[in-house]
Amino acid sequence: MAWFKRHYLFLIVCSVAFFLRFTYLSYSDYQGDEIKALYLPEPGQKLTSYLLDQRKGPVQFLVTAAIKPLTSNYTNHFVTRLPFALAGFFGVVFLFKFAELHWGKKVAFFAAMFVATNGFFVALARIVQYQSFVIMFMALALWLFSLAVKERSWRTKGLYFGFIAWTFSLLAHYDGVFIAPFVFYLLIEWFKAPDFTLKSKIKLFAGSIVLPAILIFSFYIPFALTISGDTKSYWAGRFTGVAGKISSSKYLFSVYNPLFVFKIYLGLGILGISKLVLLLFNGRAPFKKLTFIKDPLLGRDFWLLVWFTLTIVFMEVIVSLPGTHIFTYLFSLAIILGLGIVFSEVILTSILSKISKAKFKIGKTFNISFLLGLAL
Repeated sequence: MAWFKRHYLFLIVCSVAFFLRFTYLSYSDYQGDEIKALYLPEPGQKLTSYLLDQRKGPVQFLVTAAIKPLTSNYTNHFVTRLPFALAGFFGVVFLFKFAELHWGKKVAFFAAMFVATNGFFVALARIVQYQSFVIMFMALALWLFSLAVKERSWRTKGLYFGFIAWTFSLLAHYDGVFIAPFVFYLLIEWFKAPDFTLKSKIKLFAGSIVLPAILIFSFYIPFALTISGDTKSYWAGRFTGVAGKISSSKYLFSVYNPLFVFKIYLGLGILGISKLVLLLFNGRAPFKKLTFIKDPLLGRDFWLLVWFTLTIVFMEVIVSLPGTHIFTYLFSLAIILGLGIVFSEVILTSILSKISKAKFKIGKTFNISFLLGLAL
């Protein structure tokens, strides 16, 4: 019973994420983007040549190539989609673990539930597409780097495995680069740990990036040298816009979610960002006079804001047609939304306390019911 009490929020998240990602997974034939992710080389074409001809990293094609014999040439839709659904599920799991280390179990629960129940993330996890692997490896990398910072027993292996996980995210798609701001913060914190001398830390850091560098450069250098004209035109279209393509991220988001969800995200996002700003200036007391805390630039809350801001600016300002790549900032936004719910609880508690001149506690039951109701 004690174990369940400690882990019930995590179990709820896992149950919801599992149900939404695996139920009726073979529900339909492949849609357009799924077919593009299948390993279908031209007669006589080698694997290396095929991978370099694509517009993105090799992970999704290696996965579909590996399972091709198990699916009777992709006729078994469930088996073909299963690795991507698993990646989508574990992306939620790793996000919970990562957020829990930094912002606590309650924020982790809400952040993971937003990703678990958001129709956009659910849809991506139920098709044969690279996004689920990018998300899973991004979340895993952040969790491992965080363990390297916070747990002495993970100081070395967390660093090594963190870079390997990040490498696989980048090899799934270069969208994996967008966690760089928070990784930078975690590496700063790792170097501040007192366990090793600076010389030892430099050696460990250098050793941890050797294999990732080899893997990344061995693919992306030949990839960059052999980029086709079609790929360049595709990228140019993303930045300048393509006639007939949906350019509204709000519309794309609303396609996968009920209309009111966007407004909820907007409201909670404002609350979450407000809480982060107040934390930067005022420690943990949101209603006291603002006082600048020591060196806020090194705080996790500042780097969460940097991570989210740089990603959304790139996708919504620099890029004209972000499309499904909006998942890159929705991922960090989920944590901000979790902070927004917690902040709304603080505000509501304060208001009710003043009105009734008594202390009201808005418990976990209310919050869980609210989010589960939103999911349904």
